[in-house]
Amino acid sequence: MTAVVFSGASNAIEARTSWITPFTAGGFLHIALVTVLPDLLRETDRAQSLRHLAALLTGIALMAAMSRYC
Repeated sequence: MTAVVFSGASNAIEARTSWITPFTAGGFLHIALVTVLPDLLRETDRAQSLRHLAALLTGIALMAAMSRYC
């Protein structure tokens, strides 16, 4: 909702479509957290768990950068 409120839509078309990017990013975050987080919690190898967490955070950062600069 924050992304929609602060989208800065300047015309009617942008205002109508400004929800698509945050909705898609939220869907990807939900899928990633639902599928990856339980595996991270069950993982016994700390190094592997940290690699998974780093990959998850990198994906979140990429989505944020794409929604910000694209």
